[in-house]
Amino acid sequence: MIGVGYFTAILVVSEVGDVGRFRGDKEFTSWMGLTPSVSQPGERTRIGGVSGPSNKKLL
Repeated sequence: MIGVGYFTAILVVSEVGDVGRFRGDKEFTSWMGLTPSVSQPGERTRIGGVSGPSNKKLL
């Protein structure tokens, strides 16, 4: 089973606070820095790595 450990979950919950402030999962994952960069020059789509946490405490 893959998931988040107990202490990581506590850290995320303490940093996020009220999850209701996000409009949806895409906004939440973007805030977390888990959304990959996407570039579409012309007909080709390039998907890069994730940007990393926006919140430096989540590094």
